[in-house]
Amino acid sequence: MDDTEAPPSYNPRISVLSEPPVYSNEENQPPPIEATAPARSNLGSLTAKTFTYEMKNFFNKTWATLTIGGDGRLSRDTPVFLEGATIEGSVKLNLRSRDAITSVCVFFYGVLITSGDPPEESMFMNKRHFVWVARWGDPRAPRIPTPDNPVPLWTEKLRGEYDFPFSIQLPEYTTHPKDSAGVYRLPHTFIDGRSRGSIHYNLGLYIHRNSKLASDDQFSVPYGYFSMRQPPKPSLPRQLALQNNTPIPGPVEDPQGWHAFSPVLIRGRVFGERDVEFQCSAFLANPLSYTRTTSIPCAITFECDDEQALDLLASMKTSVLYLQRRVTCTFHGSSTHVQPSGKAVWWPSTDATAPRDPRSRHLMGEIALSGQLAPTSAISLFSVEYTVVLFPPDVVAFEASASGQLATQTVEITTRFPAGPRPPQSVAPTQAHTS
Repeated sequence: MDDTEAPPSYNPRISVLSEPPVYSNEENQPPPIEATAPARSNLGSLTAKTFTYEMKNFFNKTWATLTIGGDGRLSRDTPVFLEGATIEGSVKLNLRSRDAITSVCVFFYGVLITSGDPPEESMFMNKRHFVWVARWGDPRAPRIPTPDNPVPLWTEKLRGEYDFPFSIQLPEYTTHPKDSAGVYRLPHTFIDGRSRGSIHYNLGLYIHRNSKLASDDQFSVPYGYFSMRQPPKPSLPRQLALQNNTPIPGPVEDPQGWHAFSPVLIRGRVFGERDVEFQCSAFLANPLSYTRTTSIPCAITFECDDEQALDLLASMKTSVLYLQRRVTCTFHGSSTHVQPSGKAVWWPSTDATAPRDPRSRHLMGEIALSGQLAPTSAISLFSVEYTVVLFPPDVVAFEASASGQLATQTVEITTRFPAGPRPPQSVAPTQAHTS
């Protein structure tokens, strides 16, 4: 992955689907465009973790084996594949008797599953990769036929040992049968018991026979798909601050590096005895895309004629800005699940260029992002989205006249770090985390 650092650790929990897709008559279908003669496997790579799956006969003897390499940094109990990465593996056959096999196919598919009795499934990706078909000739030395170089059809039954290495790439984009007009990036694996919808991926082996006396064989097992979306670069002043390990510049010093909420007017009572009114201006770091395990830089300014009220607001350590995750599923019904995913912590701004006005207070802050956050994704009937929500401040001795959301801003959560200096996990002073 060129200059990309290893993505943060992730361990998806995936359930095996009850039934894999059914394939038939593969030998009568043209090979897929990506099909090539068997490639040399690289399963011994230091970055790969190998997984082996077996087919056994009635006597519990293994006769077919699928071995595949998952990303060694992310794979635990199941293989995990990175978006855009090459998947390498092999299929091996050990046939003790003659077998009328005419094609061997490795398949990958992704499904949206909604809870229910029974659960509903909607497939959004289905990829077949043939490692051998009879039209390729000798299974120990197969060749892809061309008009100028035809290959004699293999008509003999198979017997003995065969090895079919393969090297493929999964598609990065797909369409959905319920939304043929839309093109979507493959979504990250997503399983959360609090949400009605979930994203699952499975891979498997399908072996077809040209025989009325012997049925086809197939199985499927789960795998994880790890999206590799990357935020754009931050502003140059922020890049320099990250490179030099200095505080990032605020909205006044680096106006292009911040996205401003529309200012809101907040009313309330101080010490339960007098009414106050102040203007709240909140900011999020541009671009509005952030990597999990880092944080969302924030800034806020309060303006008011009541300096005592301003001092109360300036003393807050948390509140005002919150991160929310929204999971929406519209497959066989509609459901939305909203979950709190983080809140801002604050400390006094050290921006020397901020105006020194006794009627204003400036704070810097951040929303820490857990390494377990599901990244932003969407595919037709399902989406995982994040929003930063502005609420009235919750501080001692101040009671807002109204509650509820004051403003919202959609943000993107990704798995990769932006190009350039890596954002730190936290930039907040230690005291900012105290309550």
